[in-house]
Amino acid sequence: MDAISKAVSDYRAAVVPLAASSESNEPTYYPAHQTLLNALLRARDLPFEVRVNTSQKREGGGADQPDLAFYDGEGDFVVVLGEVK
Repeated sequence: MDAISKAVSDYRAAVVPLAASSESNEPTYYPAHQTLLNALLRARDLPFEVRVNTSQKREGGGADQPDLAFYDGEGDFVVVLGEVK
């Protein structure tokens, strides 16, 4: 099994029980999303790291809390912020 097929298979194994649970909510899926996306990025040799539950300060005050954030290879800069729906 190649890396992408394994990542998708592992993702399915993680989220099927969550979908069947009445106690699951959006954040319970974040670790599975993070694991899947990091595996896909590694499989394509892309220099990003996916993090969940990050906090980004707003220029005018306060903070945004994106569900997922893609950081550069060094982990210093945010490349993409995303929401899981």
